[in-house]
Amino acid sequence: MGVKLLQYDQDLKSALSLLINVDLGDSRWDQASLPVWAGGLGIRSAVMLAPSAFLASAAGTAALVSQILPDSFTVLPDPLVSLALNQ
Repeated sequence: MGVKLLQYDQDLKSALSLLINVDLGDSRWDQASLPVWAGGLGIRSAVMLAPSAFLASAAGTAALVSQILPDSFTVLPDPLVSLALNQ
């Protein structure tokens, strides 16, 4: 995963810690990352969401991309899609 996503998650953790005035260790951060229905705060990790967000974007724009690009490009598979699927 990208360094920027890891930094974003760390900044989010630090900001939440300052906001609620609680030191968030790893186990507390894991619980805060849970959905609200599961007893967490619903704070989602960018590292965990990145592959599914990328795949949703790729799937949502596939038809438009195939219309815009010449036929010779549309048959080429996107290697990043297979990378995201394997994570």
